[in-house]
Amino acid sequence: MLKKVFIIFILFLQVSTASADSACRFTLSHSSDSFEDIGGEGIFSISASNDLCAWQASSAANWLTIKYNTSGVGFGTISFKVDETTSLASRNGIISISAANVTSAAPVSFSVNQTNNLCIYRIWPINESFGGEGGSGTISAYTEGGCSWEAATNDNWITIDTKSSGTETGKITYTVMENQTAQRRVGVIFLGEKPFLIVQSPKEEACTYQLMLSSALFDSSGGDSFVEVATEDNCFWAASIDSTSSANWLSIESGQTGIGSGKVVYKVGENLNYDSREATLSIAGSNFTITQYGIKHTTAVYRFYNFKTTAHFYTAYESERDNLIQNDPGFQYEGFAFFALNDDLTNTSPVYRFLNTQSKTHVFTILEDEALTLYNTPGGKYKYEGVAFYGFKFPASNVVALYRFYKKDTDSHFYTISDKEKILVDDMELYDYEGISFYVFPTETDD
Repeated sequence: MLKKVFIIFILFLQVSTASADSACRFTLSHSSDSFEDIGGEGIFSISASNDLCAWQASSAANWLTIKYNTSGVGFGTISFKVDETTSLASRNGIISISAANVTSAAPVSFSVNQTNNLCIYRIWPINESFGGEGGSGTISAYTEGGCSWEAATNDNWITIDTKSSGTETGKITYTVMENQTAQRRVGVIFLGEKPFLIVQSPKEEACTYQLMLSSALFDSSGGDSFVEVATEDNCFWAASIDSTSSANWLSIESGQTGIGSGKVVYKVGENLNYDSREATLSIAGSNFTITQYGIKHTTAVYRFYNFKTTAHFYTAYESERDNLIQNDPGFQYEGFAFFALNDDLTNTSPVYRFLNTQSKTHVFTILEDEALTLYNTPGGKYKYEGVAFYGFKFPASNVVALYRFYKKDTDSHFYTISDKEKILVDDMELYDYEGISFYVFPTETDD
């Protein structure tokens, strides 16, 4: 009996391998892409004639890196990155795609050319996805030096509606027809030398896409974060960075493409400039805006414990911090409390600082009505000391709530952004929770 099972198993392997071997043929959405000297990112898709066909992708050029999907089975997308070059000579790299589980399937190649050509072509976004019902979209094209470009496609289910040619900057609108087939299909619009990839789901899959957030804020130190994408099962989507701007400080770490609900993980580099900067991600047909403040806009807020008042003290002034550390042993330095802003920007308000002249503690508030009440308190109990810094009025991605407590026996307030610390203090009968004061940037060690 064991011998019969073993023979059947071998026959099954032979039949399965033969089936995949004889049917594996790989096709690419397009065969090449071109980049200027500053480099950039690109994407193309691979389709297999058999869902059992596994493939693997590789690049021998050290300046041409595959970012996502070095292997897959059946349909997939491959995204890649081209490094900047200082050479005046052009260079060409190849991404090779070969079968991973069969030997007779012919490999296919994707060519990447990088040159210092005077004509610079950029488009954004670089790809888009549609449900079976179809739809329309817009592409931004950018060139320099009066270079001309022309929009064209060889796919009869894609029509270019407006602006099929031009010079310098322009916009192209296009329409994707309803997919009457039961198969996913891939098309390309070429704008000059730049390909724009379109992936459409089958007819029965009416895909809707929703981003859980529309924007994110970062302080000058940058960091990692993500945005979630919600859609139906089997619906394809893609994410890309606006290549028409110089957003080399922003990168997609994972989730450049997906099928079904997922998330896009991105990284924001440190901003050593004084001014703020902004970039946009195109995700499943929606824009996700990332704003990062410059070093002149963000400020650290430091925390001390006052042994005399048994309360905490907060300051954004380095001189005040240094004076307490060096000259007042009654204050114990506890490090960074959070990061705030020192300018009045979008979605921010000034944080007013008051000294309680009786308890020798401080109150920080973003509310003008409360600030006026404190200012007009009889007997001069509260002394206004000015705007301490600026905080966010509303929640947003990558900012956290600053919780406020009141301690009656010391007539003092306690502030924290730590959820663990909030729970701990909330359990103490001596403290009354007063809610969220405002929103700030977290420190790297926050819970």
